[in-house]
Amino acid sequence: MSEPLNFEQMDRSQFSITDWRSNERATRSFWHSRTPLERLQTLALLRLELFGDDGTQPRLQRVFDRTQRPRR
Repeated sequence: MSEPLNFEQMDRSQFSITDWRSNERATRSFWHSRTPLERLQTLALLRLELFGDDGTQPRLQRVFDRTQRPRR
């Protein structure tokens, strides 16, 4: 089991308080500075973390049925 966090010894110089808009701008500018390949690789990593290695998750079966409605 890990030790509890000791907030008294935390290096507070590494943190800053910002508003939502500036954080959103910084996040967007970061991802816009990355290549499309880097973005796709990050997306693949996030999907792997979320869904795991097994790509055969059970899913709902889709069934389409076409019916004829009587004309009025």
